[in-house]
Amino acid sequence: MNLLILMPTSAKFSKIDLWNFNNLNHNFFILTTDKCANTYNNLSSNMKVFSVGEWKENIILEKTLSIWNYSKFHKVIAFDEFDINVAASIREYFKLEGQNRKTAKFYRDKFHMNKVVSEIGLKAPKTERVSDIFDVLEFGETFGYPIIVKPVMGAGTYNTIKLNCKEDIKLISIREFGQDYIVQEFIEGELYHIDALKLDGKIAYNIVSKYYYPTLEHFKGHSTSSCQIRGEESKIFKEYTENLLSKIPTTHNSLFHLEIIYNGKNIYFLEIGSRLGGGGIQPIIMDQYNIDPFYMYVLAELNEYNMIPEIIPQNELLYGFIMVAPKVGKVVSLPEEFEIDLIKERCNIFDIHFFSKIGKEHIKTVNSIQSICRISLKGENPEEIAELLGKAESLINSKVLIV
Repeated sequence: MNLLILMPTSAKFSKIDLWNFNNLNHNFFILTTDKCANTYNNLSSNMKVFSVGEWKENIILEKTLSIWNYSKFHKVIAFDEFDINVAASIREYFKLEGQNRKTAKFYRDKFHMNKVVSEIGLKAPKTERVSDIFDVLEFGETFGYPIIVKPVMGAGTYNTIKLNCKEDIKLISIREFGQDYIVQEFIEGELYHIDALKLDGKIAYNIVSKYYYPTLEHFKGHSTSSCQIRGEESKIFKEYTENLLSKIPTTHNSLFHLEIIYNGKNIYFLEIGSRLGGGGIQPIIMDQYNIDPFYMYVLAELNEYNMIPEIIPQNELLYGFIMVAPKVGKVVSLPEEFEIDLIKERCNIFDIHFFSKIGKEHIKTVNSIQSICRISLKGENPEEIAELLGKAESLINSKVLIV
């Protein structure tokens, strides 16, 4: 089988460099950016690397025509949320099986997904499309404040804003909405994310985590962070996830990242993506389950189910991650390698990845995953995880100078 993988990031960041391509009797076509192309070279004899100068939809689609002429591919995989629709378009044009544009729309169009979820009987925030600020004001007058305004196909709280009152309309008055934005009622409660993998039509894992702060708090300087939970709430949320997945459009193999709000009484659907969650979720699953969820998904799409190991936790520990929020300014120093090693040892960190570089300008916070670095760690209980994440953040900040 020839498999086309859309991957705009480097092999090291995506961890594709750890996959055992040579053990598979298939051909892999990696489509990436010119900047990242060299990170995929020489990984495997059954891998061919293609690249584009700009990672834009029509440029990607045009490139697939030349890839198809080079050698027809049988399946397409996209791991980035913004490539879900692109992959669906490729499948439809070349008449390949997998998620089509209609199904992809459910996972990208936040108005559509909330409408569908409400129609199947699950609670979701009241949601409407908006064309201008008057639509936003009318929604606030009808349903009350606070309200949330965000892109219909956004991710990571990018361009998402909470309006606490009518006067806050000035915060968004410079935006041109078109049909690209929605407005939602604000639901009070705790925010959770559930990460699941479906292989051969069955749930392989279903992991519940709680955010320490709502992701919108990132705009106030709080680092996005979460910790896995257990107990009765976890059980309820897992059952909710399985029920939801049984009622929405899914494919035989798929990754899911679901976000819900729980107010102690009701569960409210917030959004879902047919992808692996961001932040520290991939390294956490790799350490906790000793698998790469991306690679397991690829094996399933290749019908290599016999190569997929039993997917069970390798220990009884809980896991958490933090995206250390940057201050506004220019990065002039970062921790040395030996300092990072000491921080890892003191905080039980098994994965740390720096996004900031010396000389980088942090102008303003634009989304909930913008960070100096990503840290993933493990501990015995939620209290220990919270303490370790706080200590790790403090130690990193003590070694970072932004002016």
